[in-house]
Amino acid sequence: MSMYRGPSRPNRMLIDTAAAAWNVLRVKEMLGPSVALYAALKANAYGHGLVTVARTAVDAGAGGLAVGDLESAIELRGHGLKVPIIVYPGVRWGTEELELAARLGLVGTVVDTDHAEQLNATASKPIKVLLKVDIGHERMGVPAEQVGDVLSRLQGCSMLRWVGVLGHVYEPASATPANIQWQLDRMEHALNDLERLGPLPEYRIAVSTGVLCQQLAVHIDARLNVADPGRALLGLVRPPLGAQLPLRRVLCSVESELVQVRELTTWRFGTASGQTDCRMRIGVFPMGRSDGLAAIHTGRVLVRGAAVPIVGEWVDHTTVDLTELPTARAGDRVIVVGRSGGVSIEVEDVLEAHSQLRLVDVALAVGSRIPRVPCSDCDYRASTGQAEMGLAPGWAL
Repeated sequence: MSMYRGPSRPNRMLIDTAAAAWNVLRVKEMLGPSVALYAALKANAYGHGLVTVARTAVDAGAGGLAVGDLESAIELRGHGLKVPIIVYPGVRWGTEELELAARLGLVGTVVDTDHAEQLNATASKPIKVLLKVDIGHERMGVPAEQVGDVLSRLQGCSMLRWVGVLGHVYEPASATPANIQWQLDRMEHALNDLERLGPLPEYRIAVSTGVLCQQLAVHIDARLNVADPGRALLGLVRPPLGAQLPLRRVLCSVESELVQVRELTTWRFGTASGQTDCRMRIGVFPMGRSDGLAAIHTGRVLVRGAAVPIVGEWVDHTTVDLTELPTARAGDRVIVVGRSGGVSIEVEDVLEAHSQLRLVDVALAVGSRIPRVPCSDCDYRASTGQAEMGLAPGWAL
């Protein structure tokens, strides 16, 4: 007997894998042949689907991957991805975790001397590690000016294989090229100190999406040989990088289906008397607050190429007013973000409706139980009914 593998609810986020591959190629061209591209896929590839984006990035030429937790690295190895994987800071490394990391060939990250000594005392097998360098984020790591001294003191940690240094440029909305350059200069200082100790390590990382966005306005040390962008690979950038590179948005749509359409002659809620006569046609789709819908909807959705208003929001379901759309039927697609025919609800519309959201937050706000479905050709050519698109095998609309 085969086990049921779902999903049972018709909710999905369509991910344009062709767009992701395009973005990887464009960023690789910008970096040039001397800099390796490691795709930063923390937080489930910023909400876009870890394995789908990872496979696409590697197939398009990414030399490695970087994730924010050990579970993600394990999942990637379980799906056959054999490229180097960096695990960013924040993991609690016990004996079991260290053994697993060593067996899977992962590269961990150490944030200070106490952390390094604790890992060295706990590990039963040697593990590759990077030293996190604080160049301006003031979050985790060793201050750039102390990197040489710290690594000198930690050479006796026999279970740790020091393979590189990892910096992260902080780029708030108020950041200027001068501020970015100050952080890059601190990383350059750290590399100078390391060179005085001997040959530079294998990994020298400090070029993420934030640096790429300013790359025409700043000087980037040529010794930085690995870049770890994430948002750029998903098309989550605006000018100036968006103007320099023709990046494509990877989030194609967030959608569901109508599971019931019915006529109402009374409306019992939301009125002073508790009930009012009406003639209303409503539709129900099984996506609600628990799926993150409230965080991203614009007050309307698209059904059969028309925008219809949301009239009720629940934990697992949402109702829409179909009175002006008499042709709508159960089974019709419901577009929360995306397009249907000549009508669209763009990510920019979502950001306008939810001023607290940033561009990177939209996919992250969509609940994890909504499948991220790879779509090789997210071209919605049908104005009604179901779209024509090249979904990955095993998925049907």
